[in-house]
Amino acid sequence: MAIKFKRINDLRVDNDLTQKQMANILNTTRDVYAQWERGFCNFPLDKINIFANFFQTSLDYITGLSNNKINYYCKKIDVNIITTRIKRLRKRHNYSQEKLCQKINIKQRTYSGYETGRSIPPLYVLFLLSQLYNVSLDYLMGRKQEEDIK
Repeated sequence: MAIKFKRINDLRVDNDLTQKQMANILNTTRDVYAQWERGFCNFPLDKINIFANFFQTSLDYITGLSNNKINYYCKKIDVNIITTRIKRLRKRHNYSQEKLCQKINIKQRTYSGYETGRSIPPLYVLFLLSQLYNVSLDYLMGRKQEEDIK
């Protein structure tokens, strides 16, 4: 599953960049980039981070979670931060892994791998978690250090 985020295309077009130019910036092919932009496959976390840094904007803005373009520059995504934060939020909201997985419609075995660091959660899962927990996607991904946790 992937989600199309309209602002990915909008940011590129508004800055007069072609898909080929954007692909070069992200060190990929135009065909692969086009699939990310159209939502046909998941935009890898390291690449969406480079994209956000390039356009000096937040992931929350890119994904439509916010209209705030504030940039939380992050040189590299740290998977340990992601795993720690998603586990802490799940426990703070008193969700078992099973209950959480039912809410966001993924398999518990898959989600367990995200919390233990055996696998990296895709952008769409982090997007769903940020909506469920009402927190910033930039926070979940370690681009933003502090967050008011409800």
